Amino acid sequence: MRHNFDTAQLAHDFAYEKNVPYNRVIDLKSMNSRMLTGLRIRREWILGIHTEYQQTPEGPWLKVDREYISLDSFRLDYQDLTSKVNTRITGFYCYQLGSPESIIHLENLSACPLSTQLSHYTGDSYNVHDFHNENDQSSLTAGGVIVHRETKQRFFVPAADVCQFT
Repeated sequence: MRHNFDTAQLAHDFAYEKNVPYNRVIDLKSMNSRMLTGLRIRREWILGIHTEYQQTPEGPWLKVDREYISLDSFRLDYQDLTSKVNTRITGFYCYQLGSPESIIHLENLSACPLSTQLSHYTGDSYNVHDFHNENDQSSLTAGGVIVHRETKQRFFVPAADVCQFT
């Protein structure tokens, strides 16, 4: 079950109550597929920030979710995001891995291409015929949660580092 929050403090407090650790040796975006599977097996909690960003001042706002497995990385990115001009925060959430509606987290795309990772789990490469965005079955973007049409498996595609935004 996904829990939504209006403020970073409410999300932080909820995650703290659920025993999300203050810090971890390895951050979520640095984990490989075996480590990510271990998180699901241990039913770890994921803390997230809904953000939107613009590539140009006149461009459209693009939605990007950012997810964390430690309170420290959540707080640091939150502070960085609030100072960015082309980025805005639209909400916060928390959910537990390993539940029926759970999401499979993919590795950082710079470490392993998206198509390769999806093929590993589903046998299908990244394409509009086999995958769609979670909230829009008629489109597909390489960000947020995408769904495999045949198996209904849900995959979280990691966002770019915060330092890439102005």
